[in-house]
Amino acid sequence: MILAVSYVIYHHPKPILLGIAHHYHLPLQVEEVKWVSPHSLKLNKIELGEMAKIREAEIEWDWMELTSQQVLKKITINSPEIWASAFIKFLEDKIGTQDEIEPPHPPLFHFFFIQFQLNPIVRMLEIRNAVLNIDRIHPHLPPIPLLLGYKGTPLVLSNVPLLGIATHNEILEQATATNIALLSPYDPLSKILEIESLRVKFSWSGLVHHTVEEIVVLHPTLFLGPDLFWYVDHFREIQRQVKKRAEPDNALEEWYIRNLQLRYGKLNISAFGEPSVELPFIFETTAHDFPLNNWKEVSLKNKLRIIPGRVDYPQLGLSMDIAGGEIAFNLPPESGTANNLVNSIRFNEISWKGFTAQNGWFSVTFQKEGIYGFYGFFLFDGYTHGGFQVTFERGFPWEGWMTVCGSKMDSLIEKLCMGKKDIVFRGTIDGRLRMKAVGSNLENVEGFFLVSAPGYLDIKDMDFLTKNIPSSWEPSSKQLFSLLADSLRNYTFKNGFVKLTYSYPKSDLLLGLYGPQGKRNFSIHWTQDPKLGPPLGQNFFNTSEKNILLHP
Repeated sequence: MILAVSYVIYHHPKPILLGIAHHYHLPLQVEEVKWVSPHSLKLNKIELGEMAKIREAEIEWDWMELTSQQVLKKITINSPEIWASAFIKFLEDKIGTQDEIEPPHPPLFHFFFIQFQLNPIVRMLEIRNAVLNIDRIHPHLPPIPLLLGYKGTPLVLSNVPLLGIATHNEILEQATATNIALLSPYDPLSKILEIESLRVKFSWSGLVHHTVEEIVVLHPTLFLGPDLFWYVDHFREIQRQVKKRAEPDNALEEWYIRNLQLRYGKLNISAFGEPSVELPFIFETTAHDFPLNNWKEVSLKNKLRIIPGRVDYPQLGLSMDIAGGEIAFNLPPESGTANNLVNSIRFNEISWKGFTAQNGWFSVTFQKEGIYGFYGFFLFDGYTHGGFQVTFERGFPWEGWMTVCGSKMDSLIEKLCMGKKDIVFRGTIDGRLRMKAVGSNLENVEGFFLVSAPGYLDIKDMDFLTKNIPSSWEPSSKQLFSLLADSLRNYTFKNGFVKLTYSYPKSDLLLGLYGPQGKRNFSIHWTQDPKLGPPLGQNFFNTSEKNILLHP
């Protein structure tokens, strides 16, 4: 008897599987079913109607557990492409959204005098390299592809009722996944969201009613760039057109998450395939009855909280002591600012390559055209504030400006000289600086600062100037230059100014000071050698042309 049953199962696995699927009204088609071992089957080229296409799947079991407990040890699904709307429609047909329906009874198998029902539970369901197409966000918008189980880390569900979803629909299921990516609908190589770890609690009945019980997201990264804002802008325009024409809305029904937790989140700036720039703070949030695809309600109900604490970026030489703040998503489709993301963040201290600012703040607005920000902080016993704008174009061109009020020159000069006492420059500085650049390459800098009393200048070591006097100079010119340079020792002044113009490859610096000992004008003009690259001030004395003028 056992041999007869084994013979039928071994030689006809495909008809048996298709027969079970047909009994449960499951639109299963499979090209090939073959035995991998006496306790595992492999299925190739699978289709589930309009729901999914699967490259391959493997079913593993223990015969004792299967016959006594109806438990399948493991099912591994490789490279499926799933359509969300078709899957939800299948669940609606199986479970029903309003009326109670009688689910199909488990199939009854007869082998001679033996009969049994098959209704297995899958102990572990692994889904690898899946693409979940989130469609019907709106009839005129493309689906958003969500990558699940890639980078060798599968989406895992436990104790799944393989065929009896209708009879287990109220039981809470739990799924875990790592390395999840939400791709741009316009550029499959661009990411909108990346999640390091995800835990989902749901019931099959809840999915039918468009509700997820709980989602816990750990280490999410949101990529801010043109793709995100273009999508939102397109959504807003379609909403406006639909409202104007009074068309029926055939979008996916509203989905809600009863409990949503985001922990250790980051924001990255990314566009046009350029390396992304990580913003130096971490956020978190907790929300209840979170509207997953109703952006108007999202903007009204939810803000991301900036986590206080120290954040270090050794590769940038940056360290921040964050006091707190909030990020508000401003994405209501009816609003004229539907694609903005506004940040307001406070910090106790921020250090960058030896420069330390305290008690500061900055706020940033992200739009489809670029990033617009403002900031303020205390530095060198004075206050500095300014702003910047970064354009979402290749290379990330940007402009910035700052205003300095009441800062002390001695602290600044000491930092610039890396703690050396060769130059002493005291005084209070006020002024403004403007910068223009592409990425990390400065193209233009213009600054003008007033220096006020009590002022004092003492350049103790003039070797950095005199040892670089061109050999082509006449002896008299070299001697005069040395005398003029010496006039910068022990000089007291009442007021003065500093003017800087940097425009690669040519730049100028003009320093004018006025005091009881007369005036001191110190001007430098240099032309950067193109072979040395454009960074400001790099290899100053290796320039192809330079003029240094001092006027007592």
